Amino acid sequence: MNPAGRERVLHRALAVSLVLCALCSPISKSATYFPLYAAATFGLALRLRAAGGGFQLPRGVARLAVLWTLIATWQLATLIANGDTFSAAPVARALDFAPVFLLAGLPINEEWKEKAAKVSVFSLTSLTALIILLGLFQAATGTVYPFPVQPFSDGNLLGFFSHHIPAGGFFSTLAVISACLFLFWKSSVRTKIFLGILFMLLLSGSLLSLSRTYFVSLLFTLPLLFFKKNLRAAVIGSAATALFIVAAVLLFPPVKSSVTSILDLKQNPSNVERLYLWRVARDMIESKPIAGIGYRQWGNRISEYSGRYASEWKFTDASFHHAHNVYLHVAAETGLVGLALFLAFWLSLLVILFRASASAARDGFARGLILGAAFAIVNLCIGGFFENNFGTLLIALLISYVLSLALFVMNGNGRAARYSPLPSAGDAE
Repeated sequence: MNPAGRERVLHRALAVSLVLCALCSPISKSATYFPLYAAATFGLALRLRAAGGGFQLPRGVARLAVLWTLIATWQLATLIANGDTFSAAPVARALDFAPVFLLAGLPINEEWKEKAAKVSVFSLTSLTALIILLGLFQAATGTVYPFPVQPFSDGNLLGFFSHHIPAGGFFSTLAVISACLFLFWKSSVRTKIFLGILFMLLLSGSLLSLSRTYFVSLLFTLPLLFFKKNLRAAVIGSAATALFIVAAVLLFPPVKSSVTSILDLKQNPSNVERLYLWRVARDMIESKPIAGIGYRQWGNRISEYSGRYASEWKFTDASFHHAHNVYLHVAAETGLVGLALFLAFWLSLLVILFRASASAARDGFARGLILGAAFAIVNLCIGGFFENNFGTLLIALLISYVLSLALFVMNGNGRAARYSPLPSAGDAE
């Protein structure tokens, strides 16, 4: 096969991998791994060919890769510092983000990259919205589908996920991306209508998942992204979203119950347990402020620290999972050094995304996608005050994929694609 033929094969393989990842993400975490890593592999091959065998990352992304490596290295160091057995978990989790770096600003035809990203994003949001629609129909009619997992189960809209909190994180992330594409991409009227429908379905899924964490995060994130557009969008968008939420509260008693329970810090058992877990995390940080108790050692060590509160609160099995606050959890397990690295990575990523969006064509798809990824991170950062979302595999894989697509449409200088001429790795298919 001649070089041009090999280029076309790699292009097709990358495009297929990205779409397969989109189709697997709302259905199975295990199935998502193969296309996600395949996309990283094909991206690496294209990057090496375009660079003539060299390896370069866009401006800023190389620093992100260094920070990500430092995070994994420090996680391993915390285990050694606490005398725990060696674990490959930090390396495995770090590799889940390999596509983010390997696809970032691939120096190939930019128009082709944007087309591939469009198909991937619409595949992901459309399939997820369809699953939510199936759940809504099931909730209304009691229909039982011939699936091993029912989209609507035990009063929650879960999709094909096992727990309502990650489901809420997944749905809300895609709702934010759909909203950004609707606002910042100057598309056809038909596409605008479709994006509006996607947003409403994904927002419905977020609400009916009964994940209070993402009720709160969306309450802050959506007005922020509306305001990013302009003041008029902030007023109209916030008002429309508020009416939508009020309608959901009035029509669905479980949503009303979840919303009203958010501020109940005395009677609601989930809220009260969170407060005690935050105290436990604080005690862990105070006892081991530098290296923490060790990466992924929360469940093994919580009993040592929760005993002082045993007379006040009986901790449930859920308390052994995490601190229900990603910042306290990271600091408890990997110390203040680990927390500093964690914050440095995500804040640096936000800076890169917002800068790239500023350099994008004002009404282009790339700007909408990059801003969607940025506000999706903002949404998760707010939700992280109540949940260990960045440490949840489902959310980590989704964010890896979303960020891969957003950085994919940047050019080799770390800016959003404007269709400026770059060394092409082959003609677009």
